[in-house]
Amino acid sequence: ALISLVWYWRITGWSSHPLVTRLQLYNPDNWSSLAADIDTEFRRIDKISLSVNPLERLVVTDNWVMLVGSWPSAFRISHQSDATLRVLTSENHTLSVEGELGGTQFLHLEVACRKAGVGNFRFRLNSLEYQNLQDKLAGRIENVRNVMIYKTVSERFVDVFKEQVSQNPRSEVTEDLEPCIGCMVNTANVKLNRVCDSSMGEIREDENRCVNCYCRPMWCVDCLGKWFASRQNQGEPDRKSTRLNSSHARY
Repeated sequence: ALISLVWYWRITGWSSHPLVTRLQLYNPDNWSSLAADIDTEFRRIDKISLSVNPLERLVVTDNWVMLVGSWPSAFRISHQSDATLRVLTSENHTLSVEGELGGTQFLHLEVACRKAGVGNFRFRLNSLEYQNLQDKLAGRIENVRNVMIYKTVSERFVDVFKEQVSQNPRSEVTEDLEPCIGCMVNTANVKLNRVCDSSMGEIREDENRCVNCYCRPMWCVDCLGKWFASRQNQGEPDRKSTRLNSSHARY
């Protein structure tokens, strides 16, 4: 039966193939040209491909959102300009097959397409991939139901780190600030000031005196927070690090 179906698709010029019928919704006259354009975007290294279940993946390119699976009938596609992504619900699990601390959260999202005939489609996504998906989309993902989206332990650490830094005294600089050496995207906006006992003149016999860092600002607060997070004991996320007690970061 499968061989007969493929033979039928072939003798009809593939016009009745499930993948082709969906492409024809966007270009009914020359679907092969559209397929070539999508293939060009698919080959670029900046696309994202996220596993949504053992048989399907969500692929997002510069212009397209696609759900691809093991069978042609599972193929769904929407142009980004026509699509609105919405968070519907979430499900939380205390255990994680990937060993993530705090368990795993899966989000149920819907791609609502405004183009007639295309139809909406849904998929399930690990919440840790949510930001990667958002960064690739041209528009914002709607969360009108205010679904709480979990973050990784490191991401929560960075949020608390940035909140703590915002409470520290501000530092003025007269020179032009350069891009952060960590990401080379954001402008460096953090200056380190040592406040450990030895820098304040109190030093024990078994301790070396430390001094302030007089370097110009070289890090942005996001990258510095990620660096501090990477230095923590990942097996004991609730344990305080003494490194945070011996220095102050300032904007």
